[in-house]
Amino acid sequence: MKNVILKVAQVFAAIVCLAGNVLAQNTKQTEGVISYELKINLHANLTKEQQAYKAMIPEFSNQSVKLYFKNGNYRIEEIEQEQSQSGGVSIVMSSGGSQAKIVRNDRNYVYTLYKKGEKTYYTVEKIVKPTITIDKKSVKKILNYECYKVLYKSAGETYEIWVTDALKLTASPMDGLNFGGTVLEINSKNLTYKAKKIEFVSQKDNLFDVSSEDKKITKEQAEDLQEQNIKDFERKAKK
Repeated sequence: MKNVILKVAQVFAAIVCLAGNVLAQNTKQTEGVISYELKINLHANLTKEQQAYKAMIPEFSNQSVKLYFKNGNYRIEEIEQEQSQSGGVSIVMSSGGSQAKIVRNDRNYVYTLYKKGEKTYYTVEKIVKPTITIDKKSVKKILNYECYKVLYKSAGETYEIWVTDALKLTASPMDGLNFGGTVLEINSKNLTYKAKKIEFVSQKDNLFDVSSEDKKITKEQAEDLQEQNIKDFERKAKK
């Protein structure tokens, strides 16, 4: 009888332990970071004037993008911008000072942060839900997560997007493609985003907030700020 009681106790303990592990795993999956590789087709974005220098310009530029998330909020950052080299020519991409984009879990607005010296500025834009075509019959696995295909057309360009519902997070590394599910891959003629790693690690709450010290600016002011930052960037690159 004692042996039976002991075995029942062991089984019960194992079930409690398993349930605890599952609960801990689910809790951890509410926050973390997704690392993407962004590849931009430079040749596809050349103007008529720039076409004359096509042979001197590398076809692609690669950079790393990280999407931090916690409790439905997320923040996008371009972590590094790599130099692309071709025929001895080196090109460094500049985003014009855009530091990050924050989307709160209400999904109503996107906050774009800009850095100028020691100061941070931000704009606020209402999120417009895109018109998409969902194809759940087309599936593939990305980082072991089952994804379905979504098609989105804008300005004559078609985006093939791969989305998973497994993460219980509505997020996208690309502006304007914010709809149900987590976007792990985007393909178009001009660019591609590919998720390379997902880490479930603790995130600070203030990562998803705009500081009271940051200054709100208009879209037009942000464009002027970006233009000035690009000029400063180009001036430093020539030194």
